[in-house]
Amino acid sequence: ITKKPFLIMSIRRGSPYLTDLRIRWILAANQAQRQGGAFPLTIQMLGSADDMVSPKDNIDLVSGRNFYYLDVPYSDHGSVVDLQSENIVQSAYRPKTTDGAERKRVLRAALMSTKDELEDITHLPADKPQDPPNHDTTDFVFVIHGIRDVGHWTQKIARAILRRSRQGAIDGKTVQMAAETSSYGFFPMLPFFLPWARRQKVEWLMDQYAEALAEHPNAQMSFVGHSNGTYLLARALQDYPFCRFKNVVLAGSVIRSSYNWEERRKTNQVQNVLNFVATSDWVVAIFPKAAEMLSVQDLGSGGHDGFGGKINEIRYMKGQHSAALVEENWDSIAEFVVTGDLPLLPPTRTDQDQSEGLARWAKFAPLIWVAAIAALVSLGFGVRALGSTETARTLLVVVYLSAIWGVITRL
Repeated sequence: ITKKPFLIMSIRRGSPYLTDLRIRWILAANQAQRQGGAFPLTIQMLGSADDMVSPKDNIDLVSGRNFYYLDVPYSDHGSVVDLQSENIVQSAYRPKTTDGAERKRVLRAALMSTKDELEDITHLPADKPQDPPNHDTTDFVFVIHGIRDVGHWTQKIARAILRRSRQGAIDGKTVQMAAETSSYGFFPMLPFFLPWARRQKVEWLMDQYAEALAEHPNAQMSFVGHSNGTYLLARALQDYPFCRFKNVVLAGSVIRSSYNWEERRKTNQVQNVLNFVATSDWVVAIFPKAAEMLSVQDLGSGGHDGFGGKINEIRYMKGQHSAALVEENWDSIAEFVVTGDLPLLPPTRTDQDQSEGLARWAKFAPLIWVAAIAALVSLGFGVRALGSTETARTLLVVVYLSAIWGVITRL
């Protein structure tokens, strides 16, 4: 009714509240280290039989670098604080005692041990420790793919960016770049149009952001996104006001053309943005544009209509939804990410005009949706008419609907 999420959703991994907490903790720890100040030790006592909180929930390898983890024997989620219990416990290798006495022993160690002593008795509830922070990294770039894509190209563009960063100093400063090309998995058409499914991917991105910030505390973040990857950035900037990006490249953008880039600059969330507009991006012109025209979702036609001169734009890249991702354009993307300057463009891949036919069709994008749905319904009635009995007709309709469901959830 209020269009606000339930409070319990704020404690989901990747949510704005938790990610903000993690990042602020990381920044506070980094500032204390730079200023030579002390940062409080944090000791977490983990019940050995705690079935409510998993080991992954118990530990944050990113913001918890100054955390120490102590196992509390013979304790579950509730009894870990019961210091008066006198249940007798004894194993073949330990003397007889009580579970309450064991809890007291661990609590006493947590309160009274020195840092060196805690280093000796801590037990990390993870398969491997987090890599130490790299304080030499000056810049970090995310390269994120879109829908119906596993993102193999992201590594290739990332390599082009890394090569450009190694060519020499930028504005008198040495650039040491790192990149993240992780995939959030294959994202079919139907989930793309479900707001909660898209938000889950935004939370995934911000989880990656927090980890990158912990691993490279002195780096400025940049971003290259295609299709749904551009949506992840726009929504992250809106929901996570603490995230910052230096240089942003948008390809096949599905962000609303009315997106408030001025506000993002005013709050120092972005510095430089470059949007590639394609000549024939029918995916954006028909589907996200219809959603923007009807104001039914926070999707839009940034990759087809642009943003009205609010940011740097290339009009136009020859091709369709992935026009900006061709190999001839990798160096141009890399130039902008590393320097923030408008790049030279491959002359054979640009054009002065957009497809007139597609531009005309895009004006009626919602009607195209209606026509497509009407065609599917009509076809369904046609399939049903093929059956000679009511049972056969029902089976045909079920098979038809199953086929449609398979297409929109797997392609």
